[in-house]
Amino acid sequence: MATRSEKHQLKRRKIRTIITRSLAAVLGIAIVLGIFAAVSTMSAVESATSAVEAAEEMLHDLADQQAIDTARQSKQYATGLVNELPQGATWEELSQRLDQIGQALAVAQAELDAEKERLRREAQVEEAVALAESLTDDLSEFEKAEEASEAYSQAMELWQQLDSGEAREELHKRLMAVLEEIEYAQELLTAQQRATEAVEEVQNLSANLSTQSRVNSARAAHDHAKDLVDKLPDGQLKEDLAGQLAEVQIKIAQAQQQIHAQAQANATSAVERAESRSASLSNWDTISAAEEAYDEAMYLVHRLPRGSVRTSLLNRLNTVGNAIDAAEAKLREKERQAVLYTYSQMITEIQSLASDYPDLVSAQVLGKSVAGKDIVALTLGTGEKNVLITGSIHGSEWVTTPVLIETIKQYIEDYDDDNYFETHSLRHILDTYSITFIPMANPDGVTLAQQGAGAFPDRREQLLTLNQPWGESFTRWKANISGVDINRNFAVHWHDQPSDRPSWSDEPNYAFYPGPGPESEPETKIVANWARNNNPVLFLDYHSYGEIIYWWYHQTGDQLERDRAIVQAVCDYTGFRMESVGTFDPMMSYAAYWGAEVLGIPSMTVEVGNRPPRFLNLNHVPDIMDQVRYLPIVAITNLPDYQPPDSD
Repeated sequence: MATRSEKHQLKRRKIRTIITRSLAAVLGIAIVLGIFAAVSTMSAVESATSAVEAAEEMLHDLADQQAIDTARQSKQYATGLVNELPQGATWEELSQRLDQIGQALAVAQAELDAEKERLRREAQVEEAVALAESLTDDLSEFEKAEEASEAYSQAMELWQQLDSGEAREELHKRLMAVLEEIEYAQELLTAQQRATEAVEEVQNLSANLSTQSRVNSARAAHDHAKDLVDKLPDGQLKEDLAGQLAEVQIKIAQAQQQIHAQAQANATSAVERAESRSASLSNWDTISAAEEAYDEAMYLVHRLPRGSVRTSLLNRLNTVGNAIDAAEAKLREKERQAVLYTYSQMITEIQSLASDYPDLVSAQVLGKSVAGKDIVALTLGTGEKNVLITGSIHGSEWVTTPVLIETIKQYIEDYDDDNYFETHSLRHILDTYSITFIPMANPDGVTLAQQGAGAFPDRREQLLTLNQPWGESFTRWKANISGVDINRNFAVHWHDQPSDRPSWSDEPNYAFYPGPGPESEPETKIVANWARNNNPVLFLDYHSYGEIIYWWYHQTGDQLERDRAIVQAVCDYTGFRMESVGTFDPMMSYAAYWGAEVLGIPSMTVEVGNRPPRFLNLNHVPDIMDQVRYLPIVAITNLPDYQPPDSD
């Protein structure tokens, strides 16, 4: 029988056996499970790897959205498999490959989206271009052309947003074709409109063709309109406008014939009148009357078109002129030089006055004439306000020079004696105003009118040519020695000289030629520069003849009323006629016109004497002085800012 100890050991061995067997069983299960797990892991890696490879393979064909979506789904499937793998080297590799697949899909999607946007834009531009093209089918009106132009601009704005490529180039060609059609249509519509308006203007002008000036304007407008119509493309509009112009041209031609016939009749009557008056030339009055008729006839004849009638009338007038010259020569032979007032006499008197009255009178040389004669100014008074008075701008009107010299002498005497004109103190006036006289603004012209071409032997032949048709008689000479009429040479409306002035005034001559440009002559510049430098408040330009005051030079408003009041006072004092507003229409570059418009001051052309200037001489100065002695004082005292002594 076993002992307790033996039983205990036996029990321990059984327990050890059970534990060993249990451990073996457990180890066996673990080994089996490990093998199964390894096999399972190997299968998942292969599946994930295959899924990744399949997704990568799809990257080779991502041409459309379906392919991208399919690849994206494949990538999502592979991502799910990879995410089930245990982290490690394999998982890391496959995850990186999946990231690359995702990046490739994003790039492909962006490229596809860009392509879709490009196609959308191209379609949008295609639609806009097609609209613009359709609108160019009818561009017969400005509104339709404008509508097409707006459609073109919108299409061009969309086109500029396109990427470069064949489609962009093709659309651009179509747009340029649209633009070319629109521009051509706009040019054509503009040309049609201008031509139509020009024809309408001609028709309006042709409604009144009563004067040569109106006929000239209508003819010029017709020629301009015809030029515009001729440039239009052939069509109904061009045919209609050309027909209207042809009708107007007939009206103009008929009106011109009537005017020529009337002008010829008027000129013939004037020549007959001059011939009648030249039949008796026994004294200055009859010579003056014949001269007046001769001048009127010569003006009318020179306006006739060249031809046999004009030539015949000119020949008859030459006979009249020769008769007048012969009669005048006989009378002048009796009077000789005693009736003249020369440049030398004027210089002597001015120097004497300046020397005798240095506190009141000053003289200065303003410049030289074309022939080198000093043009002298004499300033009377010490006032701060300046007044300008000119004389002998026209050579034949030299009698204005002694009139101004006598005026100066009168005012010096009145100042010394403190005389009054009416209620006005001459001393107060000359203390307030400085009156600058340019008594002989055209000394060469004066000398030529008084002494003839012999006074300038080096210019004799040239002067005789300029003096046609008067030959050796220069008593009608108005211009400076270059044949420029100073009173048509000022810088005001110089380019607006009337188109119907005598044809011989378009080149140097004894009268009326305005020169090659405004202020082209030194005599003109001297007067104008003095005025610009001294800011006169009043300008009086003495001429002869007519006993009239010319003053309206298209002033308006307050300036018109100011000047009218001054001139009215002057005419009331002198008894001279006052030019009516609106009666002197042509714009001429006269000195007084320049003063009124450019300087903006009261300006008058004072015409003294009751007979043509060639018949005026020193013997007539006293009578003229009785009329105009205080004319400048009347003008000054009627200036708006004039204040008599008791108002100071």
